[in-house]
Amino acid sequence: MPNKKIKKGSLPVNVYTEWAPLKEIVLGTCLNFNMDGFDEAFEILYRDNIKNALESEKKQIFKISKQYTIERQNDLDNFAKILTKRGILVRRPRRLDEPRVIRTPFFTSITNAVDSPRDMFLCLGNEIIETPQTNRKRYFEGMLMRDIFMDYFRRGAPWTCAPTPQLSATSIDNVHWSKVKKIHSIQRIETKYDIAFDAANCLKFGEDILMNIGNKNHELGALWLQRHFENKFRIHPVRLTDLHIDGMLMPLRYGLLLINPLMRKKIHLLPRALQKWKMIEAPDENKKFRYKKDHLQLASFAGMSVNVLSLDEKTICVRDEDKSLGDLLEKNKFNVVPVKLRHCELFGGGLHCATLDVRRDEKKANYWK
Repeated sequence: MPNKKIKKGSLPVNVYTEWAPLKEIVLGTCLNFNMDGFDEAFEILYRDNIKNALESEKKQIFKISKQYTIERQNDLDNFAKILTKRGILVRRPRRLDEPRVIRTPFFTSITNAVDSPRDMFLCLGNEIIETPQTNRKRYFEGMLMRDIFMDYFRRGAPWTCAPTPQLSATSIDNVHWSKVKKIHSIQRIETKYDIAFDAANCLKFGEDILMNIGNKNHELGALWLQRHFENKFRIHPVRLTDLHIDGMLMPLRYGLLLINPLMRKKIHLLPRALQKWKMIEAPDENKKFRYKKDHLQLASFAGMSVNVLSLDEKTICVRDEDKSLGDLLEKNKFNVVPVKLRHCELFGGGLHCATLDVRRDEKKANYWK
């Protein structure tokens, strides 16, 4: 049943930007999060993020301390309280009771919790899209979101699942993203490759969607999205990093971007309309990165502080450990909400990754005039 806080007749899903007033969100849970099931496909797509571990001591063991999981879950639960107190409706995925073996005709892996719902699910306009996974262990994460999505569907939201990828040994493009400068046309992409991309490859700018392209699977994904939305949205492929784009830049409001220092030499790669926006460069967090010997740092240590969550055009949630970033944003007239969220690099997601916008108070508009 719809929550009592939802106004009767309101759209169950309504998202066009990353910055309009936030009304409803899905917040992840890391209970029974596990490192098992990572494979060559994971190493291909995340190699820039995990290269320190892969190059050391014959590869670090993929493992997570139970204590880290408890601390992370406590922080997620407290984040839910912070958002709820601000009048935002917070929903949570069903918990993973225990990891189970996945077997398909093409691979074997193990299920995982939905710690970062932003990665696999895209709410755009009034529609929910389950994106075609690039990571085998996340193949059935949608099952843990089913009850939430079914509620939205029953209340009128379109619910789409992109073509299911094989994720076989040969269907994922393993060429490093930096070695290919241009975006290929479909005629130049071999038929063996899957349509595969993460929702976190995309950032929303009203009528325009900026989509990071790391390999040929993502190129097929951009083409699928453009065809799916026809004239409703414009998809702009750009090659900035290996996979997720929200560690490289984040729109804070119309006309203003927060950028990773690594973007300094890549501004020319952005669409011309976006190059005109004002940009705030986040403090260089690479200098403070500490490689922990007792576990693998899973996600992008280069960009986690940029992974902020805007509650509206003036209010931004920032990790409490990123105090220098918070001070910088306050100087730029933002209200900063510090949020404790430990082990972001380990679990593969910051504040933006750990959430999925469902409703913002806005209408579609052209912000790239």
